[in-house]
Amino acid sequence: MITTSKAKLYHIGLDRPRDPKAIDENDLFYLRLLNVGNLISRGVELKIPELEFKGRYSDFYFYKIPDPLPRFWLTTQVEIKTPEQVWEEIKTRSFNPKTTALLEDKIEFLNSGFDSGKIQLLKFAPGKWEFELELPAIYPSQPEVARYFLVVGENYFPGWRAFLDGEEKRVYRADYLFLGLALPSGKHHLSLKYYPIHSQLGLFCRVCAGIFWLFSLLVFLKRKFNKFK
Repeated sequence: MITTSKAKLYHIGLDRPRDPKAIDENDLFYLRLLNVGNLISRGVELKIPELEFKGRYSDFYFYKIPDPLPRFWLTTQVEIKTPEQVWEEIKTRSFNPKTTALLEDKIEFLNSGFDSGKIQLLKFAPGKWEFELELPAIYPSQPEVARYFLVVGENYFPGWRAFLDGEEKRVYRADYLFLGLALPSGKHHLSLKYYPIHSQLGLFCRVCAGIFWLFSLLVFLKRKFNKFK
């Protein structure tokens, strides 16, 4: 939402809020990237040709942002860059997230221009995604290497785990913000689950505490047994 006092749309690279009247079509890139399809402005009428004006109520203006990115999509192009380079690409809006995923780690992947893969969301809940995928073979005569890359518009955090047909796969950070997975061709079931690091640490501590108390009990019983021997 944008108000007359300050714009809550921060321009990447700046430390202060934008002047609402200075927001232009370039800022829509970031909103589309974040899957934002609607915009409400209070007390400020935005003069951006790409925005679709939907109506007004009191001092509220309602707009539709055309063609935002979906919550998840497939691409067949990846580029490997440093985190600083990825950030720069986003700041300068110099890449197309629909066709190319920006990664920070090396990956075994063959780029292509083939994009007829199908993906269906089966289930979504906080911390959990399930998909069915149908990914045609691009070059059937060549050895199988990942040629599809899935980007999911979910914040990347350590603790996300992916299981493709029951086999765990690596989760990459894609486009600096999102989850990404390299996928081979074929029909697959994909499950993404979030296991918070603090929960795993808590489980580890509980297991260690259990082992400690079990060991202490065995020592106590052994001493009792030796005493009455």
